[in-house]
Amino acid sequence: LFDAATIERMLGQFERLLESAVAAPSRRLSELSLQDAAERTRLLSAWNPSPTPIEAGATVHALFERQARATPDAVAVVFEGASWTYRELDERASRLARRLHARGIGRGNLVALALDRSLELIASLLGILKSGAAYLPLDPGHPKDRLRFILEDAGASAIVTDGQRAAEL
Repeated sequence: LFDAATIERMLGQFERLLESAVAAPSRRLSELSLQDAAERTRLLSAWNPSPTPIEAGATVHALFERQARATPDAVAVVFEGASWTYRELDERASRLARRLHARGIGRGNLVALALDRSLELIASLLGILKSGAAYLPLDPGHPKDRLRFILEDAGASAIVTDGQRAAEL
């Protein structure tokens, strides 16, 4: 299952874990380290490029739109074998944002989002942000009464969901 180099690395991490546990037996397991200083530096510096500065006030959807303009035909999202390009994802998100705006939803509103993991979930999240509203994630697997309580308590202006859940919510 693993090549020799991976096994050697894992063995070294296990040895460091045991040494740390013996040196400080009262420490929690979560406080012990698997990496030595060199490996930590490699993970944090060499393999992790410096962050790209983002201008103050930039929004997630504005940054996404910029990327969509720069690389419209590049794959933006993949889920269970299906994929959408930046253009496709941006178009779907913009379509939802326009529908929300047409219903008077924008800045200062809260939109509930009740979808299973899917490409549509990503497009809906972006669309809500593009409309200026905030989103309230709802787990469609929760009991109906719990979801209704959350919706009433939060005062959501709208719900984005699929056809089968629309009547329930």
